[in-house]
Amino acid sequence: SEHASFYDSSKPWGELTEIGVLNYFKGSPFYSTRSNNEKLRVNEGPEALKKMMGAEYVVDTALSSPPQLWVIRYQWRADASQVSLLKLFYMIHGVVYASPTPLLLVESRLSKASHHLHRAFDSTRRAFDLARRAGADDAEELPPVSNGNGMGFLPPPLLPLLPPPAR
Repeated sequence: SEHASFYDSSKPWGELTEIGVLNYFKGSPFYSTRSNNEKLRVNEGPEALKKMMGAEYVVDTALSSPPQLWVIRYQWRADASQVSLLKLFYMIHGVVYASPTPLLLVESRLSKASHHLHRAFDSTRRAFDLARRAGADDAEELPPVSNGNGMGFLPPPLLPLLPPPAR
């Protein structure tokens, strides 16, 4: 979603109940007016959602720690007992956040790993290039290589290829 978070300073959030959390969440840009919650009549409670099929918002009481943390599940209900999670939202001290998807988490981790590998290869290449210019012939003559975090390491020594052991 294009929105990172939502906060409504005009509404108190400190003493919210499950229903109050969903009403607060309803004012956020994350809320879909096409959900089953929107279709319910005012006099029907959250139990009526279990009789409907489609997208719905429910407070996950097992993961919530009121009043500081509320977790809201956006899920697809196939029948009274079968639901599939679509998205998670969480509210901390009145600020609603969309939880990242597993795909976004993997993409982020891969991007960071790629960045660090690129830096490590660049650092190693520069060290070998400097050593070559200085006339080093093997790894024992190479200077220590830095990983960019202030920690250095020596390249492994070059080992001669040994013939396989006799049988």
